[in-house]
Amino acid sequence: MKFSKALFEPLVDKVFTLQRTDGRPVRLRLANITSCTISPRYESFTLNFDPPEGEAALPDGSYIMEAEGFGPIPIFISPTHAGTPDPNKYYYESVFNVLIEENR
Repeated sequence: MKFSKALFEPLVDKVFTLQRTDGRPVRLRLANITSCTISPRYESFTLNFDPPEGEAALPDGSYIMEAEGFGPIPIFISPTHAGTPDPNKYYYESVFNVLIEENR
């Protein structure tokens, strides 16, 4: 599967499910996608997921994730604090830097 921003755009506001190491499912909503430019040779974007209420943050890692019509596929996520020192306020992000194939 080739990752791209266009692949994830229809999934904004959809719920992704992953399994914790203890087997419990965790549901994350894809809140938005942000783009940035690091090089004209790469498509760079970040998926931002809202965590479930009252759930402790998962550690950085690759998790098998799926949503309706997508996956299951491993995606690396990291908890990121939402601009406050409160350790209970966080979201997850997944950063992609995908080499753009040149047309030949």
